[in-house]
Amino acid sequence: MSKKKRVLFIGSKSLGLRVLQEIHRISPDTLIGAVTIDDCSDPRTKLTDFQTFSDEHKVDLHVARNRKHSEHLIQELKPDLCFVVGWYWLISDTVLDDLPLGFIGIHNSLLPKFRGGSPLIWTIINGEKEAGFSFFSLTSGMDEGKIWAQQRIPIGERDYISSILEKIETEAIAVLQRDYHEIINGRIKPVEQNHELATYCAQRLPGDGNIDWSKPAQEVFNFIRAQSDPYPGAFTFFQAQE
Repeated sequence: MSKKKRVLFIGSKSLGLRVLQEIHRISPDTLIGAVTIDDCSDPRTKLTDFQTFSDEHKVDLHVARNRKHSEHLIQELKPDLCFVVGWYWLISDTVLDDLPLGFIGIHNSLLPKFRGGSPLIWTIINGEKEAGFSFFSLTSGMDEGKIWAQQRIPIGERDYISSILEKIETEAIAVLQRDYHEIINGRIKPVEQNHELATYCAQRLPGDGNIDWSKPAQEVFNFIRAQSDPYPGAFTFFQAQE
């Protein structure tokens, strides 16, 4: 009989919380705990919900103080596999290479397109007709790891980023339900990305939301809907006031 796998969750935000909840629902005996961060300064924080879930379901929750502390927790807990969703810090190569089954993250693009920061925002700004997400292995390269699963999400003409995020969450949980045991028990194998097709995008900051009214109307609309709630939003100035 094979040894029971030890799975650690690492992450934050709404999708991270739903992934943790789903792993616990699917296979509570494989979940050894969760690592999150105190991100209460971010309006998207779900720290209180993580703490409530931990208390109600007796899941060990560790709040990492910094990158070094988070890596110490990973090494101390000795998981076979980590699911990483909505994480703030890079994970060092030493730690990445230390786990038997590695680290699996969720990236909000159809890799290898839109590697890097704020991929969904850039997808909408660029006028793409579909978004998506990728379950992929974390490596030392930026979003370069092998793909475990992908799902395409159509972008409707009136979709704002909040509606796309909701669709991604729903579909990502469905993929997790379908593939969790297949992944941890080695019954499916990840596929290499086609690195020649890679595109890259940069992390966006609130100050990047200044509207350029010289752009065509559709581009302005895409710019606005890509940065709407739960993000700070696009903005403009009128008579020197934002």
